[in-house]
Amino acid sequence: MKIKIKLATLCLASLLLAAANLQAEEKKCATAFAYGEKKFNEAPEKNDPWQRGWQLTVKADNSLTAPIYVGTGKKFSSRTLAGSLQIKHEGNLLKVSFVMLKGFSMSETSLYLGDKKAPTTAHGQYSKYHHPSLINAVKDSYAIDVSSYAGRTLYLAAAQAEVCTGESTLPTEECEENEFSWVGAWQENLVYEAGSIVQHGGSSYVNTCCKSIKGVEPTRDPAPVGCWELMAAKGDTGLKGDTGNTGPIGATGPQGEVGPKGDPGLKGDTGNTGPQGEIGPIGPAGATGATGAAGPQGDTGLKGDTGNTGPQGEIGPIGPTGAPVLLAHKVKSALKVIRG
Repeated sequence: MKIKIKLATLCLASLLLAAANLQAEEKKCATAFAYGEKKFNEAPEKNDPWQRGWQLTVKADNSLTAPIYVGTGKKFSSRTLAGSLQIKHEGNLLKVSFVMLKGFSMSETSLYLGDKKAPTTAHGQYSKYHHPSLINAVKDSYAIDVSSYAGRTLYLAAAQAEVCTGESTLPTEECEENEFSWVGAWQENLVYEAGSIVQHGGSSYVNTCCKSIKGVEPTRDPAPVGCWELMAAKGDTGLKGDTGNTGPIGATGPQGEVGPKGDPGLKGDTGNTGPQGEIGPIGPAGATGATGAAGPQGDTGLKGDTGNTGPQGEIGPIGPTGAPVLLAHKVKSALKVIRG
């Protein structure tokens, strides 16, 4: 879908914003700082502290964008917007990008990053994060491994750039008059033509440069960021609507198949023994069981001691004397038998 509105006026307005109070025919350079939430240093001189930079607090996994200001004097009120500092987490890397507006370029960048506040305000000592030999750069990035900080709050201080303006950084030819055209969601790896309108984060942005700067993310900021200018900001979230009526309960679906039996769990510990219950009444006597077989006879015991002789009984009466002849006859007959 194309909206037939020419970009000539828009391009001119963007150019005037970038080159305000600067002479295009003469190249001028000055130090610019990313603006933060806290003054970086209360310099002992009478200079305004912003000349020494600002501190930004970067919480774990948070991303943010800060404006980069270049000053024509020693007062913060005389600042000129020159670009933006974009801070973005990408896995274990913290990507810090200096992005200039149209009409500005950089010859040098430096910054301090750590989980403690910067130990010095001498920018020349930030050798770890320092790019000293840039040539008319409109974008400069640092990819910093922050895995060792493990979610701690970081301090980014005195992010500064040597910013220049003049003929060498201004476009040598004017953009063609392009119509606005909707191109869908913004993609980091694409370069967009002038007039391209993208959607990003619920807002829409238009590219005001002949060619956009690859990888520069549109942000919800009224000031241009890179080549992007806010067209329509994402609206506020509306109030939550009333809860609708509960619909009828649907039919019960068929019962699924019984799943496989799980492995038996480990045997639990034996529980404590409960208290002993009361003794119940004695039950009725059972029937007498059958008599078992007689066991073998035991060994004869030892003969006991002879008991005491009992008292002699009374002598009975003497009986009558028998016939002696008969008795002698019988004795003689017996002897004859024995001898004979």
